[in-house]
Amino acid sequence: MLDRPLRAAIVGDVNVGKSTLVNALLRHRIVVTHHAENTAWNWWFQAAGPDGPRIRVIRRDRPGEDTYKITDSAEVAALPAASVEKVIAELDEPVLADLTIIDTPGLHSQVQENSGRTADLLGVHPRGEQETLAGVGKADVLIYVSDQLPGSSDAERIAGGFRRLGVGSIKTPVDILLVFAQVDKLGFKSQNPLARAAEIAAAHRPEWESVAWNVKPVIAQLAQTARCGVLDASLLGALRKLAALPKGREAACRSVDMLVRRLNTQVDESGAKDLWQNLLPYGLSLGFALADRGELTAENLAAALEKASGIAALESVINDIFRRRQGLLRSAIAMRRLSHAAFADGDTRTLSRIEDMYASAYGRELRDLNDLRTASDQNTPLRPGQREELRVLFSGDYAGTPGEAAKAAVRWLRPANVPGTPPVLRTLALHAAAAYGRLAESKESR
Repeated sequence: MLDRPLRAAIVGDVNVGKSTLVNALLRHRIVVTHHAENTAWNWWFQAAGPDGPRIRVIRRDRPGEDTYKITDSAEVAALPAASVEKVIAELDEPVLADLTIIDTPGLHSQVQENSGRTADLLGVHPRGEQETLAGVGKADVLIYVSDQLPGSSDAERIAGGFRRLGVGSIKTPVDILLVFAQVDKLGFKSQNPLARAAEIAAAHRPEWESVAWNVKPVIAQLAQTARCGVLDASLLGALRKLAALPKGREAACRSVDMLVRRLNTQVDESGAKDLWQNLLPYGLSLGFALADRGELTAENLAAALEKASGIAALESVINDIFRRRQGLLRSAIAMRRLSHAAFADGDTRTLSRIEDMYASAYGRELRDLNDLRTASDQNTPLRPGQREELRVLFSGDYAGTPGEAAKAAVRWLRPANVPGTPPVLRTLALHAAAAYGRLAESKESR
């Protein structure tokens, strides 16, 4: 497993924009999206092999698999759920060169079997119970998609369900990214939705940093529209007609029914609904601005939607927290699984060798990753400010001077030597002191 791409599972409640986000990341409208629940099994997206792009359907009702063309994704989505174990879509997309993306069914689906598939993927039981020591999930990292920002009426319910996922193979915030995928619908009116959502997320940081390494607001629908070839002549023509209305074009954006009524003499109902579904009120306002300047083209609108969606910033965060350390994450996962197996088998010799590996110079980065996970765990008894300090230290982002690092090393030795210090905190303090000591020496030698 050390040479395979990192596996990122996209999870969240039903109808929060998971599949729309996946399409945007893939730059390919392959997953069917609509307002009803549409994902009944796990879709695995990975790089195409020698046989080129294709869809492989692993059967549940009989041995073997069926192969479809990429253009047949809607036909695949319509297969009976009971007959499908999982679907593997192989694409020639750069994002999949070193990352496998897994789109999952909704967590709280009315169809219990659908949610069960997600639970199995993550290595948790349907009721959120602790996994067995031998039980491991199939995903390495998690991208949790929500339609509720921190502080909303539903935020605590969502956070509670989100925390329960942490009992699976993905245990700490270090491996988790939280995405708010529909921030355009949160009633910010004339304010920039992404900017306002980022402000709210920052204000509620103590609520989300216990479950995720970072948060990112996006408008998944606009990203899909910008990237997946949706902006055809028909849609642009309908937008131009709406922008050219002598009055009331803003009022037409209040609901899809009002938009249909305003365009009823110029665009058929289907075209008006497509306009609403693909651009949303915020995207329509961006189109109006381009039309008023005489700059409404497919290229200009796609660029405006891409920028407004926040998808590029999300990709940058994915690169930073997952891709940058994917080799280390895979190694840590392999070591954890080996430890689980050795413990279950009572193999003390292998467990001793694993401990020796972590203690060696070769295991230092793995040890730092484990310490980062421990520091990010809200159950670790750290004082205010210490958690963020250790997150910076063990993630490799420390930027202080050699003198500052040396003082920090001494400071972290104190709690390690205080009688009654909890063992987990004593170990963490010793490792922090050692890490600061190495930084002080390495910076002085430059």
